[in-house]
Amino acid sequence: MIFRAIFWLAVVALLMPHGGGAGAAPDCHRASCSAGAQFLDRIKDAGLHSLVRVRADIKTAERARNHAAG
Repeated sequence: MIFRAIFWLAVVALLMPHGGGAGAAPDCHRASCSAGAQFLDRIKDAGLHSLVRVRADIKTAERARNHAAG
């Protein structure tokens, strides 16, 4: 579970915009650039969704451990 979380955190970190200068972002008015941006958004959304599931799995495991211990 921890490795899945680390993996998806790395994926999301790579896909997040890092706000460079004005010339850092490509001109996304072309169809190919727009399609690429949409593809990256879908990957980012999938990564965030997976992180939410991993977080829920971790919380469930912690609750089960606490319940068994106490």
